[in-house]
Amino acid sequence: MLGKLNVKHLLMLQKLKFYRHLHLSENFLHNLLCVCLVHNVDDCMKSVFLPLHVAIETVKLSFSLYVYD
Repeated sequence: MLGKLNVKHLLMLQKLKFYRHLHLSENFLHNLLCVCLVHNVDDCMKSVFLPLHVAIETVKLSFSLYVYD
């Protein structure tokens, strides 16, 4: 209620940033991310293809729904 994300949503943000970093890299890690996308997709991986500000707002919206529901 203080306008701060809880631990779960902070971890989601870090995961999202990590996946975006892998997606933008041009090496083995990029290839590894592509393999993971084919076999095991979670919401943070789906956000790799969104603009960063949209992905972050999605996490914040998820947190708001978590708090107010």
